[in-house]
Amino acid sequence: DELVEVCERERRRAQDLADGVARTRQEVLDALSREAKAFVARLAAAFDRGMAVLDATPLTEDLALDLPPPKRKGLKRLRKVLRAQQASQHDDAGETENQAVPAAAFAVREWP
Repeated sequence: DELVEVCERERRRAQDLADGVARTRQEVLDALSREAKAFVARLAAAFDRGMAVLDATPLTEDLALDLPPPKRKGLKRLRKVLRAQQASQHDDAGETENQAVPAAAFAVREWP
């Protein structure tokens, strides 16, 4: 009689524990779903605010300002660019048809 009572109490305790685990699991899933929806809503609102700021930002073309012309490049820099172009044209002219490696960006140097 006492053994049956102990077994019945243990069965109820085990059932209560299983019900509690299932209830807690469902509460956690509900909380995760609720927080995920709130995160998505906050993210969408932040994106909308960012896009509104970006749309409201004036561009140079919007201001219609008379900007000064860009600075001229110095002769030293222009000559340097010209030398680089001439060197690359010279390298391109010296290539052969069966060359598998593309031309180098810099002039080929000959070492002593």
